Amino acid sequence: MYETIVNEYITNYETVVSQYGLGDAASYQSMRDSVTSSIEQQKAEYGPMGNAKIIGKADLVEFLKEYRDELKSYTDQMAIALQ
Repeated sequence: MYETIVNEYITNYETVVSQYGLGDAASYQSMRDSVTSSIEQQKAEYGPMGNAKIIGKADLVEFLKEYRDELKSYTDQMAIALQ
């Protein structure tokens, strides 16, 4: 879920700044690759836990939802500021 949220943010960010000729595709792909690499490292580290019950799952889900919403708000504010 974290990977999806961050990749969505990168896509939204890219869409906003590209309208103004800022940024480049290589840097956005590098960001995505970094996120994927980080996730793969975490899978390797925590993979042995398998399907163990997540303690504090409700709190984690709430954190991820708030994180997603904050990132969306940030890109919305950036879009307004660049107009």
